[in-house]
Amino acid sequence: MKCLIGYTLLVLSCIAWSLLLAVPFLPLGAESKIAWGAGLYIFGQVTWFGCLPFLGREFIERIRRLWDKAKDCLLRR
Repeated sequence: MKCLIGYTLLVLSCIAWSLLLAVPFLPLGAESKIAWGAGLYIFGQVTWFGCLPFLGREFIERIRRLWDKAKDCLLRR
């Protein structure tokens, strides 16, 4: 059950981050775009960090390894 909750929060976080990319193209006023963008950003962050305790130490270590590989790849000249 913990894994199901964790992966559900992870999927919701990914959806929020994907929707965040569409906010500038919505037919809304500037204030509404800012509000939607901020709301999606906060929701994405909360669900991302909320999924970590449910998915456990192995998942966190896997994310750290992927982040280190990405940093090495980007910083290599």
